[in-house]
This record gives sequence, structure tokens and C-alpha cells, in this order.
Amino acid sequence: KMLEAGIARLGGWDAFIKPGMKVAIKPNVAWNSKPEQGGNTHPELVRAFVLAADAGGAAKIDLPENTCHDEKSTFPTSGVEAALKGTKARLYRPAKKDYQEVEIPKGQIVKRAKIPKDILECDCLINMPVAKHHGGATLTISMKNWLGSVSNEDRRSWHRNGLHQCIADINAFIKPKLIVIDATRIMLTKGPQGPGDLAHPNEIILSTDTVAADAYAATLFKKQPFDVPHI
Repeated sequence: KMLEAGIARLGGWDAFIKPGMKVAIKPNVAWNSKPEQGGNTHPELVRAFVLAADAGGAAKIDLPENTCHDEKSTFPTSGVEAALKGTKARLYRPAKKDYQEVEIPKGQIVKRAKIPKDILECDCLINMPVAKHHGGATLTISMKNWLGSVSNEDRRSWHRNGLHQCIADINAFIKPKLIVIDATRIMLTKGPQGPGDLAHPNEIILSTDTVAADAYAATLFKKQPFDVPHI
């Protein structure tokens, strides 16, 4: 109901999904964590969006996720794999052949990155993170969520070399059409993996502006946007 209400406020589904489109959704399904633990995007939210995209005539719906734990455990435990059964959506961990190396023209640290082709070639890109504490990045919300898209080599390098600027750099390149932040429950401590202490704002944050979305989400953690360097 919250997703439907938010989309209506932004102009309705046809403002984002049109018949024949290739849709790519980037949830967070990186961790071997149950839905109630808040480590991953809630499976019901992912399913609701996929069903709406299908109803809107999407020709293809891909969910590439470079997991941190083994995908054979994260996809089932997260509940997302089961939530997508019976839909046309494809949830998968990209292999080497699925990536394409691209230039990041505005990057200060990140000059090149390997990104899944489905993200680069889609007609409608959706960023669907869960809001969490993060030991290195302060918070991981929608801007940080793209580190679950890039290759392992990029991800490891960026965590060692100016993480906040690297997050900003990749967001200067990847431009989703819509951000849908799962803040139904948020992890306040021991993120991104958890389990940690949770709060339950029971909110979904929708925006066409990544920075605005994360700036608001930061306040749910009793932080100001400028407390988070990448924002």
C-alpha cells in the first residue's frame, strides 16, 4: 500500500514503466539474513515492485546482485528468491561475462568501473536499498547500494581507497529513474551485516533524486546529511 501511494504521488506507474521496457532493479540481497533482521531489502517490497513492473508491460526484469555472502544462501534466506517465484524477474549474481567496464568521467578517485550490462543497458533503472548503519561508510542507503553492483575488484579497492569519495563517484555515473528505500525496519548498529539493533520507522522513501532520498533517510538515524561524507 505504501509503494502504491508513493508511486501515485510521483505521477503513477506509467511515469516509470512503459510497455516493452527492460527494467533493472538493484535491491540489497547481499547477506545471509532473514527479512526481520533488516540486512536485506524486504522481499514483499521487491515482489510488489516486480508485479507492478510486469503489469506495466515490462518485457524484461533483471535483479543483478553481487552478494557478500554466497548467493546460494543469501537469495533463499533473504526471502527474495521465494518472493519472485512465479514472476518473470531474474535474480542473479553476475558472472565475469555479465560485466562491462566503463569510464566514470566525473570520478575523482574512480576513473573506471565494471558494472553489470543489465544495469547499463536497461530502459528503467530502480535502486531499492534497505537503510542500515555501516562501519566504514557511516550509513549504507541508496548511494552505497551500488557497491553491490560493481565487480569484486572494484568493491575491495574502493573500501580501501577513499570509500566516501568512491561512493560519490559511482553515483555521478549511475543515474536510476527511481529510488525506493526500504525503511520499514532499519539497522542502527553492527551494519551492514548485522544482526544489530533495529528501529521500525515503518516507512518507504521514494524519490527521483538519490541524494535527497539518502539525506532524508539519514535523519531516521538521528543524523544530519552532512554527518555522512558521501552524501
